Formats: sequence, C-alpha cells, structure tokens
Amino acid sequence: MVDEGKEEVVQGIVSRGLQTLAAQDDAPIFGISDPDAVFNPMTAAQEFAGGVVVGGILSGAQGLTVKLINGAATKAELTELGADIRSNEDGVNRLFQMAEYLPEDSAARKRMETLSKHKDTISDQDLGALYQAVVKETTARQEAVQ
Repeated sequence: MVDEGKEEVVQGIVSRGLQTLAAQDDAPIFGISDPDAVFNPMTAAQEFAGGVVVGGILSGAQGLTVKLINGAATKAELTELGADIRSNEDGVNRLFQMAEYLPEDSAARKRMETLSKHKDTISDQDLGALYQAVVKETTARQEAVQ
C-alpha cells in the first residue's frame, strides 16, 4: 500500500512539472500555500494518502483501508501495519514527515510529536496508530477540499 502512495506523489510532481514546462507557466517549484506549486507538501501528503487508500482497495485490503479511515483498526491490524512501515526503508521517517505537514493542532501531528520524543522505542502498534491517524486526517482534509 505504501508503494502506491509513493507512486502517486511522484506522478503528481512529474505531472505538475511537465504542465509548468509545457505551458511555460511561472508556477513555483516549491510552495506550501500554492496548490499549483510543482512540489507542495500538503498536496504530496494528500496524493500519498489517496494512493495508499486506492492501493489498499485494489490489493484486497479494502476492509483494513476502511477501518483506517474510520479509526476502527484492531490492535493486531495496527501492529501488523506498523511492522510493515518499519520494514520499509526509511518508512518511519516518511511517516513522521507526513504528519509534520498536518496542522499543528491536528491529532495526528500531536501524536507524532509525542512519539518523536521516543523514536527509537516506538512500538509497531503505535506506528500503525500514527499511520491510521494520518490517513484519517488527510482523507478528511481531502474530502473537505472537494
């Protein structure tokens, strides 16, 4: 599921970059407040979450994906998800980066800040729960924009 999310981010950046070049547009390369920027961290987080959701559905993990969005995954499911994140090269750091792009008052960002104090001893279940919070919040923000 994580690979599909990364793929969506790369595709989004390449697509916006090519559109900027083809139209000889003056869209900024990087921008936090400009959704047309070639790389916008919030847009990238939304694309990642969308890719993960779609990847989960297409790979047969629809039940877990829905549970993640609804915040209803079991401890065992969160633990397994956390182990997957940990086994992915740099997965923990990427998850923390995703949470950093959320608003400071968001539950996922607050959870990340708490966990970052003990980054070396985070349990797989806590990693899975953080991922669930990021997906849930990013999905909600994405739906609010649409």
